Amino acid sequence: MTTDIETRVTSWPGAEAAPHRFDGSAFILEGRELGHVHGQQQVDIPFPKRVRDVVVANGLASKHPFLPRIRLDHEVPRVGR
Repeated sequence: MTTDIETRVTSWPGAEAAPHRFDGSAFILEGRELGHVHGQQQVDIPFPKRVRDVVVANGLASKHPFLPRIRLDHEVPRVGR
């Protein structure tokens, strides 16, 4: 799956794939990362919030699960784990 995505994205003029800092491949256009893939089932695309909300609401994606939520002071130590 992600190989097909990489082939498609790198066919765009000026786009290229490069190793991503957390494993996988990053897609670069004019020096900026468009998104990246991890393994064969995860694609991370940084949509603007309004676009992300529509995509998630329509069941086409889920919010990125990586970032820990911090709502209260006592939750701060878990970020460094």
